[in-house]
Amino acid sequence: MKSLLKILLASVLMIGSSLLVNCQQKSIAQEDCGSSTIGLSEAKKQAVGRWRLVSSKSGWTGDVKTPDKLLEMAIDDQQKATLYEEGKETISYQLVLEQPDKSIRYKTINKSSGTSVVTLNQGVFSVCSTKLIFDNTELDGNLYTYEKSKP
Repeated sequence: MKSLLKILLASVLMIGSSLLVNCQQKSIAQEDCGSSTIGLSEAKKQAVGRWRLVSSKSGWTGDVKTPDKLLEMAIDDQQKATLYEEGKETISYQLVLEQPDKSIRYKTINKSSGTSVVTLNQGVFSVCSTKLIFDNTELDGNLYTYEKSKP
């Protein structure tokens, strides 16, 4: 009985610490650009352009990785997003931005199949003049950080 209680207590502590880490990651992402203070229409305007992936952070482990290839995303004024790997187009999808509360939320729709794109599913969206962040760590997903590409 004592070993079962110890296992249960350890599980609760692990889940609690995981939730604490995820809450901290979310607030860090929002503070990075401060998008929680700009409106949805301004965020949509600032998102337009070409962005280079500089890091991805695991919401489960906290590990940060930098890409070993040039990965870029171009977003147009209709929120069509196109991903490029080493300059070659790999996938296009519709980026949907919404603001149900203070934070701006995103989801992606793959136009060809009508399904969500696996790499960027849904979560908190932050943008400023130099950074673009897709944060899905609240669901133990990844946090992707992009920087504005030079023209």
